[in-house]
Amino acid sequence: MKTITNYHFKNEDVHVEIESETLIISYALFLKYQLKIGTEFTPSLKEKIENDVLFEHLYLEAKKYLKRMRTSDEVKTHLLKISPKEGIIKQVIADLKDKKYLDDQSYISRYMQTHEHYGPNKCLFELMKKGIKKIEILDILKTIDFDSKLQDVISLCSKKNQKLSHQKKLQKCFMNASQLGYEQSQIQAALTNIEKAPIDEATSLQTFFIKTSRKLKGSPYEKCQSWIKKAMQHGYCYEDAKIYCKEIDDETTI
Repeated sequence: MKTITNYHFKNEDVHVEIESETLIISYALFLKYQLKIGTEFTPSLKEKIENDVLFEHLYLEAKKYLKRMRTSDEVKTHLLKISPKEGIIKQVIADLKDKKYLDDQSYISRYMQTHEHYGPNKCLFELMKKGIKKIEILDILKTIDFDSKLQDVISLCSKKNQKLSHQKKLQKCFMNASQLGYEQSQIQAALTNIEKAPIDEATSLQTFFIKTSRKLKGSPYEKCQSWIKKAMQHGYCYEDAKIYCKEIDDETTI
């Protein structure tokens, strides 16, 4: 049976000599196992100490990884790249949670703050990708006023696209809110708050005509038809667009 023949301290570690080999452990583990010269170093004791050494190593690696906020699953995935021993990794994660270094509920709340425009569907999808259980996410999502968030999203989109036709603006804002994870029925209801201002619509159409008319080709009739088609594709009504055909005729006459 192997026994401890000597030991010495170096920085914060203890170098324990076991006949022909040297084991480097922390001072905490040296005290935990009450090691001394003559202690029998059984296979069972060796395994316990090696597991504790691995625990300490993984714990320190996890704390480094947690310099930015992470989920439990992200920490587990990171530690599995270092060691395949899931049992010890599970202990590390449990200890991190007990000491509040790791908290999935806090992560969800922080995520919601930094992604304030996200709708419920996108939040759920993105957080589940990070390994958080669906039920935990839903518990927090229930407390959030997504109707108010959606109104902000629609208002911001409307201002950003104010030069577009009313119809095109509605389409843009619908797609934007949909991509952010809001329900289609909610979006449709929120879009009713975007008012169609006749003056803005006329100004928008005029701006679009000035931009488009330079590129029209063919006879006045062909230009007119091409213009109306482009205008309607951008959400303007036929009657409003047709008015500008007279300007096309006038330009040709000149």
